[in-house]
Amino acid sequence: RKNNGASQRVLFGFTLGESIDGETDGQPNATATGDGKDEDGVTFSSPIVAGSTVDVTVTLKAPPGTNGGKIDGWIDWNRDGDWLDQGEHVLDVFQAPGSKTYTIAVPSTAVAGATYARIRLSQDGKLEASGPSTQAGEVEDYQITLQAPELKLDFGDAPDPKQPSHAARARARDPVNSGGRAGR
Repeated sequence: RKNNGASQRVLFGFTLGESIDGETDGQPNATATGDGKDEDGVTFSSPIVAGSTVDVTVTLKAPPGTNGGKIDGWIDWNRDGDWLDQGEHVLDVFQAPGSKTYTIAVPSTAVAGATYARIRLSQDGKLEASGPSTQAGEVEDYQITLQAPELKLDFGDAPDPKQPSHAARARARDPVNSGGRAGR
């Protein structure tokens, strides 16, 4: 509240996952777990590697007679402490009650290390990553780890004339760039 953090009006039975709790103010901490253990509505496939995709499964519970809710999600790909950069708003969908898996492209420019994801459930959407909302719903934050892609090597197939007995292990090799062509 005092830092204009994301907040939603609590409507029990309209949640991400099984549980929700209400606070009078945000409880931020380095692991995104300061407000208790109600972050149970979203799972991320692992590992999350730059230049690949990540599966994000969102579980939505809704009261009887409710068609579902709006899911908005952000990931701080460049680890600059906000969700304002192009491509960081990664989910903007209506979801029916139940679990649904979304495949999200991880930018090749994603910076390796610990960062944060925020998922917001609301009735109508049109929300920003930060700031209060009068709509019912829930905000769940997650600390996630981004990994650099594994360096791939392209091995030569000719025997190494300097060590013929180790030809299989000592072949020439070059790193493969993300464009799929060999190079140094």
